[in-house]
Amino acid sequence: MKKVTLMILAALLLSCFILYGCAPAEPADPEETDILMESESETEAVTEPETEPETEPIVIGDFNLADLYPVSPNESVVEVTYYETPYAIKRKIPVPYLDIVSTNSGLAYGYYNKNYFVGSNIFIVCKMNDYKLLAADLTEKVVYDLGITPSNHSGYLVHDELIYYVGSDNHTLNVFNLRTGVNEVVYVFEHLIDGFIETTLDGRYISMTTYASPDADGKYRATIFDMEKREIIDIFDYIFEPEAPMANHHMLNPVDHTQLFFAHDKDVFSNVDRMWLYEIGKEPYCIVEQETSVDENGNTIVTDNLTHECWSYDGKGLWFVNYPTYDNAPFGICYTDLTSSDRTVQEKFTSHPYWHTSCSPDGKYVAGDTTNLKVILINLETGEEKTVVKDIALASGGLDPHPGFSRNSEMLMFQHKNTQTNLCTVGIIRIADVEWAEE
Repeated sequence: MKKVTLMILAALLLSCFILYGCAPAEPADPEETDILMESESETEAVTEPETEPETEPIVIGDFNLADLYPVSPNESVVEVTYYETPYAIKRKIPVPYLDIVSTNSGLAYGYYNKNYFVGSNIFIVCKMNDYKLLAADLTEKVVYDLGITPSNHSGYLVHDELIYYVGSDNHTLNVFNLRTGVNEVVYVFEHLIDGFIETTLDGRYISMTTYASPDADGKYRATIFDMEKREIIDIFDYIFEPEAPMANHHMLNPVDHTQLFFAHDKDVFSNVDRMWLYEIGKEPYCIVEQETSVDENGNTIVTDNLTHECWSYDGKGLWFVNYPTYDNAPFGICYTDLTSSDRTVQEKFTSHPYWHTSCSPDGKYVAGDTTNLKVILINLETGEEKTVVKDIALASGGLDPHPGFSRNSEMLMFQHKNTQTNLCTVGIIRIADVEWAEE
């Protein structure tokens, strides 16, 4: 009977193998079997509940502005032109560049150390006649009207796909989502916002230069704001002596929102305490020791004439300009390292009479415009100072060239006057187009 039963079972197993295309498995090694059983038991012991699938991150530049915004009225009014030969040869332009041009309004951006790029192909520019913001697609050479208006041309900045801006009433901080078109009032301030806004690299914290009151008479304060919590963290108010009370150029450390740079802004040629640092909860202090000398008449002369500062993107120091003021005076683009005990001016680049400066987020470049109307790109790895634009025509209304970089460090921007329209325009240089060779 047992023999018949075994034969039936064998036949059933064989039919299963044939039916499902299986082959009999080899006998398992006893040690492997033990390991497998232990592994299975461990897996059962640490089984975790199912989680929601992660949302794919938004990739900048993967959406079409044409699907979201109208083309700026009269396409011929605003155009993007790429200056190549023979035009570049005619004007002796060292490096070809894009120009965002309007025939009926000057186009500009604010202070030079902010970001105005979305990726490397979309630039957010401000019309100077009504302060409306436009998005210029540098690839498609089309400009779109975003339908938002900041307080002035320096009252906005870009973080990823968000545009932070001060409302036209100078009391509201707003955020505009370029992808969705949603415009939101973040906070309404009691005091007036001057428009000089900065942000940390993560976009969470913002600083704004603000008036203490409508009749502040040049006395500025700074407000540090938390975008995530939608609340004011700190209000910094510091007044210097009555003959030169102004504290301005407030700039938040890109990686540390508790540190705020500001400038004692008076006559640069007599200012011995230009650069200051405020740390939340502490008294502000001067961070650079400026040299002075005495002339033949016994008058004190400021040797270091410092101005136009910006943070390095690692938050460790500041770049600035030392103006050339007399024969043999120190000048050039300079740096001070806040992590060092040496707070003296460190001259770095002195081949040109520099005017303003800024640095690239990747730490590879510094740019400057000059008093003889050039834009210089400096390679920090090699020390080369390359002229990329010369014979700049200055725009009116205090719109200096103010060279600056895109967040991905691929593009260099500057402002100048279009000689055909006599209006301010924005030039864009692809750093990859720059040939590093002796001039």
